[in-house]
Amino acid sequence: VLVSRFVNFIQNHGLSPDRIVAITFTEKAAQEMRQRVVRALDQKYSEDQFWISTIHAFCYRILSEHVWEADLSPDFSILTAEEALFLRDRLIRDQLKALRQKGEASASYLERLYGFSGLKALVRECFNKQDLLNTMREKHLQDPLSKEIWGHLRNVFDRLRSAYDAEKKNAGVCDFDDLLLKCRDLFKNYPEISLDYRKRF
Repeated sequence: VLVSRFVNFIQNHGLSPDRIVAITFTEKAAQEMRQRVVRALDQKYSEDQFWISTIHAFCYRILSEHVWEADLSPDFSILTAEEALFLRDRLIRDQLKALRQKGEASASYLERLYGFSGLKALVRECFNKQDLLNTMREKHLQDPLSKEIWGHLRNVFDRLRSAYDAEKKNAGVCDFDDLLLKCRDLFKNYPEISLDYRKRF
């Protein structure tokens, strides 16, 4: 269906291929769709002329065109899910140890409650589900103890999140979440760029 619609826009509506966007769930599906479109159009176009991709690849392409505005390195690269997890876990461990050595109040409070391994697991869960902190706040707002725990956890997580973002920036890399968030922020911060893409597609 997607291939038929794509081809119809070009053959019967006179649209240029670079004015149509098609988003698929996996890179494999995007590759297959590009190949089918090329065949359906009798090889008149090459695959790189089409905006057929996953949402992450779509955002990467936009960010690559606006690295300065997005505050990215011109040759920024994407961490695989495994690389991002390894970097994040190492950073969580090292940063929590550093906070422990400094005797930082929030980290010390939480480590007394959960132990070092428990605190690491809790922070890791916050990275995986960043809305967890807000959910905790809403659910336990009336409970003074839970409210205190939430405040300390938010404090520790914000520090670690900043350190993680700084580490990625220094290395010139992004994770998959960054692609979505930085593209969203690019459009929010530069309405003229957003308008340009609205007109383009």
